[in-house]
Amino acid sequence: MSVSLKICTTNPFIDHPQFKNIWPKFSSGVAQEAIAESIEKKEKGIYIILYNNIPVGITGYFDLEYPDGTYWGLRWHGVLPEYRGMGISEQALYITAMELKKNQPEVYGLVEYIPHTNYSQYIFKYFERFGFEPLAEPEDVDWAPYKIQAYGIPVDDLIDFGISRKIIPTS
Repeated sequence: MSVSLKICTTNPFIDHPQFKNIWPKFSSGVAQEAIAESIEKKEKGIYIILYNNIPVGITGYFDLEYPDGTYWGLRWHGVLPEYRGMGISEQALYITAMELKKNQPEVYGLVEYIPHTNYSQYIFKYFERFGFEPLAEPEDVDWAPYKIQAYGIPVDDLIDFGISRKIIPTS
């Protein structure tokens, strides 16, 4: 299995309309708006997840604008439903962490914002198995119709976990 990331410079939902199916409809709309805005602003850290050179998902990171640059957010990490359960998302998560560390060496933590919905328990379990932990209580935000909870992990811990499980290469 070959998983890699490709830098995204155009709207992935236009180039790959099937990506609208990565998240439930209400979350997909928020993802589409957020990513389109980031592309328009020419933000870096947006990637297409490739599986054997086939576009299967989106991932990346964004600056949480901490004064010391130590915390970054995970950007709409997800793969198409038909590619789930194959380890693709897991590998892409580790590759994303390595890219973040390479491009932002001062980074300490990676934060994922998880919605509190009827499928949240699956998302929490997914991230907890890598060592992500709750960083705050769920809170209301102006960009989502439901509460959001921040989960985080030290980037070095995530990379070490991936190396120890032989999920990512050591070079």
